[in-house]
Amino acid sequence: MIKKLLSLLLVACLLVLPLGTCSAAEQMYLISDSQLTQLEQNSTILRDKLTKLEDTLTQSQTDLRESRLELEACQVELTALQEKSTALVIESEMLKANLEASEKSLTKMTGYIDQLEKQVRSKINKLTWQRNLFAGAALYLALR
Repeated sequence: MIKKLLSLLLVACLLVLPLGTCSAAEQMYLISDSQLTQLEQNSTILRDKLTKLEDTLTQSQTDLRESRLELEACQVELTALQEKSTALVIESEMLKANLEASEKSLTKMTGYIDQLEKQVRSKINKLTWQRNLFAGAALYLALR
């Protein structure tokens, strides 16, 4: 009888001991088959979405690298265009200065030409007057 009682006590301790250690380490839950199926479906959906997000992230990183390369190329092109623009501005200023100098020279030359025309007209008028005077004198001498 004592042997039987000790055996029962030992069996009870063994049964209680795993339950006690299990419950202390990890709590157990009971779920139905439909809940398990739903959890598996949700897990599959989440795994698919995670894969899509990882693909999207990879594509975004690729696009970002390409965009950075394009940006660098555009910055190089912009720098070249700015240098070209600066050179064109300098050339434009030089041409403007040359044009102003040419306009001044043209104005001066126009003044000289106007002065020369006045002198030529004056000389023509003087020669015309002298010719008319000589023609008049010749006529007067011829008629006399």
